[in-house]
Parts: sequence; C-alpha cells; structure tokens
Amino acid sequence: MEKPVEVIVIGGGISGLCAAKLLALEHGVNVTVLEARNRVGGRTNTLEDPKFKYADLGGAYVGPTQNRILRVAKELGVQTYKVYNEGSIVEFLDGKRRVFSGDMSTWNPVAILDYYNMIRTLDKMGAEIPLDEPWKAPKASQWDSMTVKEFLDKRCWTNYAKKRMVQVYNDAMAAEPEDMSLLYYLWYLKSGDGVLRVAAIEDAGQERKFNGGSQQISNRLKDKLGDRVNNVSM
Repeated sequence: MEKPVEVIVIGGGISGLCAAKLLALEHGVNVTVLEARNRVGGRTNTLEDPKFKYADLGGAYVGPTQNRILRVAKELGVQTYKVYNEGSIVEFLDGKRRVFSGDMSTWNPVAILDYYNMIRTLDKMGAEIPLDEPWKAPKASQWDSMTVKEFLDKRCWTNYAKKRMVQVYNDAMAAEPEDMSLLYYLWYLKSGDGVLRVAAIEDAGQERKFNGGSQQISNRLKDKLGDRVNNVSM
C-alpha cells in the first residue's frame, strides 16, 4: 500500500511550497500540495517571451527586512539586482502625468502635510497591533469592521493625499482599498517596518527584483517537491 498522506497543503504559493518543503524534505513528513491554478506561484506570476525575456505581472520587489524570502532565494540560487533609481519620477495620478524630483509632485503645503500626517497616523495605529496576534489589538474589532477606503475617505483632508495613499496601497497590496480591512492593512504595514519602508526604494521594500522573475522561486520549489505538488484546476 502507498504511504498515506499526513499533511495536505492548500495552495501552491511561496508560503505553501515552503511549508511543504520544510515538512517533506527536512522532516520526512508525507505531504501533498493542492493548487487550483494550472501553475504555482500565487501572487507571483512571471510572463516569459523571447521578445522581452521576462516580466513580473504579480509580486516582484524585495528589500531589507524581507529576510525569509531572501534566504529562500539564496538557497535556490536565485539572485537579485538593484532597481534603477536615478533621475526624475514620472507619476500618473488622477488622469494627469507629472514629472518631478524628490518625494512629492505637489507644492501645496496643506496636501504635503496631509500626506505625511496620514503616514504618521497609520504607523502610530500599527504600533498598537501585536504582530503574532493582531486580533488582540485594543481596537481590533473596530478596525477590522472598517475598510481601508472608508478610513482614507474619513481621515484625509485633501484629495491629493487620499489619491497618493491609495497609490501606495495599490502598489503594496495589488488590491483595491475597499476590498481589505483596515486591521489587516495596518498589520501588513507594521510587519514591513512602516509605510515609508514598504513604499520607498532605497533601503526599502522596492529596492531589488529577482533576476529571471519572482515566480521562478515557486517553480524551483515545485521541482524539488516533484509529484507532491498537484494542480487540480478543471
């Protein structure tokens, strides 16, 4: 008789594949991974084509403090490179294209104060959340019943600051602010060492990318796991 499966991992994203690798290859547990898509990688999705080599359509960036994924990449032989970070910044916001240098594309002092006040407010709120048990935060129930959009609509003074905060959110979460609870977003920001560390480039969350694309991490993990990974898409 075949050895019975001891653990079923649902989802072939990076976390699921790493869990399966830890259990199966390092502790001898009989594991199977079930993935609904016809590929592994979860939110990482690299498109390959001879015309342009590769392009990341999903999660792509990595930086300081993200030590776990960097350790996995190193173990698998996947290298990183620093993204280009010179010259002017091009911003497309509210249907308008702006080219500027520095941190802000506006000279409106109220909008600038509003933007940085929102960053300070989010980081201050996040400081109240225990990373291991976010549901135990003093205002967990209140924040979890409110979407990020509701919070930004209520707390931003200026349209510019609100649109910039939505832009920061979109870049980090690959989702819309009306689709996520404020509690989860605050927890995420704290886990990444604050808004600016998540959103910035140098010495921050957008500092590097993976040579060959981010999905190859999952593809290489799948190769190591072999037939333990099963795609169940119809």
